[in-house]
Amino acid sequence: MRLAYLDEGGFSPSHLTSYSWAVQGQRRPIPDENPHGQRVHALAAWTPHGPHRSLWWDAVPRTLRSEDLLAVLDAIPRGDGELVVGLDHAAMRRSRVVQDALPALAVRGIRLY
Repeated sequence: MRLAYLDEGGFSPSHLTSYSWAVQGQRRPIPDENPHGQRVHALAAWTPHGPHRSLWWDAVPRTLRSEDLLAVLDAIPRGDGELVVGLDHAAMRRSRVVQDALPALAVRGIRLY
């Protein structure tokens, strides 16, 4: 059996501008940057044990989809035996596409937890 941890994250080059420090009595000018189209989403899988120990990731400049999760599951280095993937409760995991793919994943020895 091989264990992998998988998670998703999103990154933006801009920061919140609703709070900042300034000299008392003066307003601090903060440029307004529109982050539209600059956000990057990533999926990462970490397999901490065995000869195929690795960190695998992929990033896309759009919202992640269920198909992205299935592609990552195919890309995780496996070796012999079952691959057990620990996931959080992300919406992709509960999607119809992933739920429909679970039997085929089980046949290939991939289980999601």
